Amino acid sequence: MKLIFFLLVMVFPISTYAEGLLDCNKYMAEKKYTEAYSVCKQSCYDNYASSSCVSLGELYANGDGIKQSYENARKSFEKACLFGDFNGCQFLSYMYIRGDGVNKNENLASIYSDHACSLGKGEACYELASIYASSEYHKKYDKELMLLFIKKALQRGCDLKHQKSCDTLKKVYQ
Repeated sequence: MKLIFFLLVMVFPISTYAEGLLDCNKYMAEKKYTEAYSVCKQSCYDNYASSSCVSLGELYANGDGIKQSYENARKSFEKACLFGDFNGCQFLSYMYIRGDGVNKNENLASIYSDHACSLGKGEACYELASIYASSEYHKKYDKELMLLFIKKALQRGCDLKHQKSCDTLKKVYQ
C-alpha cells in the first residue's frame, strides 16, 4: 500500500510535468498557438516548468493566438527567471532595454542580463557588455571601471562559446 501511495505522489506529478512540457514545446514548434496557450499556461503554473513559462511569455509578448499583453509576458518571464531559466531572464532584460510594456530601465536590464549570463547564456553576457558600454552607464561611472566590467562580461560570454563575445573581446584588446 505504501508503494502505491509513493508512486501516486511521486511518479504521477513527474509524468504530468513531462507531458505538459512536451505538449507545450510541440504546439509551439507547430505554431498551434491556441493549443499551446492552454498547455503552456497549465505547465507553467501547475507544474512549474520554466521553459513553458518562457513559451507562455512569448505568446503574450507577440500576441500569438491570444491577446497581446506585455504585463502577462513580464509575469511569465519573471516566473521562468525565478525558476532559473536563462531565457526568461534574458527576455526580461530585452523588455527593459526596449521598454516593451515597462519603463525603460538599464539597471534592471543589466541585472537580468547578468543573471542570465551567470546561468550560462553567452548571448546575455554580450548584452550585458553592451549595456555597460551604453552612454548612460558611461555618464554615471568611471570609464576605466566600466571597461573592466565590459571585458569581464565579454570574457564570460566567450567562455560560454558565444562567438560575438569572443570577436568583440579581441577588438577591445587591440
